[in-house]
Formats: sequence, structure tokens, C-alpha cells
Amino acid sequence: MPARRIVHFGESAGATLVLSTLLCLKEAGESPPGAAVVVSPVADLTLSSPSLTGDEGRNTIGRAALEHVCAQYLAGARPDAAPPSPRCTVTCPACRLC
Repeated sequence: MPARRIVHFGESAGATLVLSTLLCLKEAGESPPGAAVVVSPVADLTLSSPSLTGDEGRNTIGRAALEHVCAQYLAGARPDAAPPSPRCTVTCPACRLC
């Protein structure tokens, strides 16, 4: 099936996996899917956004819960490196989607 006929969809952790998959495809020089839909991904596994502390109490998921989830998801991988982390950084210039 041609890639243009494929849609990747994910919600929450699945959305994070979709973003990581897109990075892997781009890095490998493969064709992207025809569409990708992500709902509520954790896109910054470094947890470096100031909103995590500035908006404490207003976020749906608190920093402590995100730290736990990110540690399990990464399983020892660097939080600032793709593809495990969909956050675009200088450590992965070939994977820029931002």
C-alpha cells in the first residue's frame, strides 16, 4: 500500500508514538504517511517547558506524574534525542519536524 494512503492516529502515549514514528520515517528517508493525527501527545520528554511549573495545579497532568510516565516510556533513552522523544533538538538535526 502506498504511504500516501496510510493514516497514523494516536492519543496520549499513542500520539507520542506517532510523532516518534514520523521522526523515524524521516530519518530513514522513507515516505511519510498521507496524514497523521495526534491527540494529547507528550511532545517534550525533557519536561523543560516553563509551563510545567508556572501552571502547576492547572495542568491536566502534574509534573510528578509526567516524570514517572516519561521515565517508563524512555526506559533509559535520552529525553532530548529522537526518535524516543519527539521533541526536535539540535541533537537530531536530520529529524526536524518543527
